[in-house]
Amino acid sequence: MSDHHGFEQSLLHNGLDFILEGMIKLGEDNVRSKKYALLNIYSGFLLVMKELLRREHWSLLFNKRKEPNFKDFQNGDFESIGIKDTISRLKNVIGLELTKEFEFELEKIRKIRNRIEHFEFSESSTVFESLSVKAVIEVLEFISEHIDTEEILENEKQALQKIREQLGVNIRLVEENTKRANLEVRNGQLLLTCYLCDQKFLEVENGAYCYFCHEKNDDPNDAANLYFNKHSAYMDYHPKHNPVVEDSYIDCPSCGFETCVVDEDSLYSCFTCGGSSRDGRWDKCSHCQRMFCPEEQEMICNFCFEEKMAHD
Repeated sequence: MSDHHGFEQSLLHNGLDFILEGMIKLGEDNVRSKKYALLNIYSGFLLVMKELLRREHWSLLFNKRKEPNFKDFQNGDFESIGIKDTISRLKNVIGLELTKEFEFELEKIRKIRNRIEHFEFSESSTVFESLSVKAVIEVLEFISEHIDTEEILENEKQALQKIREQLGVNIRLVEENTKRANLEVRNGQLLLTCYLCDQKFLEVENGAYCYFCHEKNDDPNDAANLYFNKHSAYMDYHPKHNPVVEDSYIDCPSCGFETCVVDEDSLYSCFTCGGSSRDGRWDKCSHCQRMFCPEEQEMICNFCFEEKMAHD
């Protein structure tokens, strides 16, 4: 077997090996290991995706800044593409259909990875456990949809089987924390998906608190921004530069603060007073479509009512 053939076939196995190593670290009882678990899983996921590019043509792995050279490819001596170029080439060159949700999940992991590598990231171990397990599930779904596992090498099949077995162990870690969090939640409490651990245990009022990972943020504005940026295609709100998402921040109909944002269910939740369009107290003005607190079956808000009276 040629060296070239060996290099080609090692890409998928290396990716699976990174993922498995990360999952084993996830089971260790210290935050440092769990942090590196997520880094390993992200790197492995990227290699698995690059395997599909390699199968199409080896040159697709090269960064645009350098002309693809087959000898460099054989020696592994080249600058490879990052996550954004990988996704772009999977979609535009190979024609792979990737859902928006899939790309969002990858973006979540990428952002956390960058914070771990370049900045201080001192979150609880439950954050790493939750994100890592979700990432591995995404990997397995990706492999199931896009790679014929009947045609992969025996050592790759074995690595894949070990990952599935280890996933069961890691899922139990998340389930234990889910049970604990459920015991702490008040009956009937509105919960959103946490912008850190990605579990639906985030209470919003006077900021935010997550019963799963214990994230606590006493600043309603900051908590609303963190939540919105995590769950809205990662676009930072700006009335001039990002007007598409301008209406996603509104003055709360109950408390008046501009900490009311569109949540993951396309409903409004306020990070100051805890109000929500779910509880039936708010409605949309039939004239301007603003959210408001109607009284006695009012159809229009005070702004529109006053404007109408002024013109009558």
